Amino acid sequence: MKKTMVTPVRAAPAYEVVTEHLRRALQLGRLMPGERLPAERQLADQLGVSRTTLRQAIRVLELEGIVESRRGPAGGLFVLPQRYGERQVKAMMAERFAQIEELHQFRLVIETATARAAALNRTDKDIGRMQAALATMSAIIAQPAATKVPDHVAHFLAADSDFHTSIAAATGNSYLAHAVEEIRATRLIPIGAVFTRLDPTTNDGHQDLLDAIVAQDADRAAECMASHLTGAHEGIKRQIQSELKAQAAAERKVRERKSGAVKSGPSNVSEHRD
Repeated sequence: MKKTMVTPVRAAPAYEVVTEHLRRALQLGRLMPGERLPAERQLADQLGVSRTTLRQAIRVLELEGIVESRRGPAGGLFVLPQRYGERQVKAMMAERFAQIEELHQFRLVIETATARAAALNRTDKDIGRMQAALATMSAIIAQPAATKVPDHVAHFLAADSDFHTSIAAATGNSYLAHAVEEIRATRLIPIGAVFTRLDPTTNDGHQDLLDAIVAQDADRAAECMASHLTGAHEGIKRQIQSELKAQAAAERKVRERKSGAVKSGPSNVSEHRD
């Protein structure tokens, strides 16, 4: 019998499509922790779906701990901050460290080509979006201790996502734009939910890259993007290594305290018996 080369097609229910769409908005920083979503009718209209479909999607996101519904005058549907336990964080970062080289190579291929094409095709509107995103990042980095405040980290990553997706949109190529969006979503989750600080060099290279795109210098734009991506790559590796070391030290202290408690326990009991 001839072996079949295809598998059955499963049409995804509408609510699953909506759920994934909202997840992606969260991954790209278009919806921020603590942010209230539009009212149900308005959100359903924005998504182009029925309120029933939207409710099903929201129910899934609530069960996943991504959003919550709050009652009262100041109530509504709110995005929850994503929190992970220490073991989850360690597992995530160890896994991401193994994948980071592959992601970096992919980014170098895609985003240098994107920068080159953006320099040749950008419009004044595209430049305005990039400038706005860069201004937000620069303002956050300029704040005292900004690199150590979780809320600042989340907002910086959202602006960084806007900057890179704006460059991709400026190419006028939907395939490149989609590829960069996938990169951002892959890179930010779980990194955006796990890291609570920014590497001090995080914003380095953005201004040079923007200047090259404004000047429509395609070669320079590609060079600046490659340099920026390499610097960001090294910064993320330093952060992961630092976080893993800190967690290992914390676990070691816990073990030492437990070991000390066990050793002192029998001694205390013995003295009490005497």
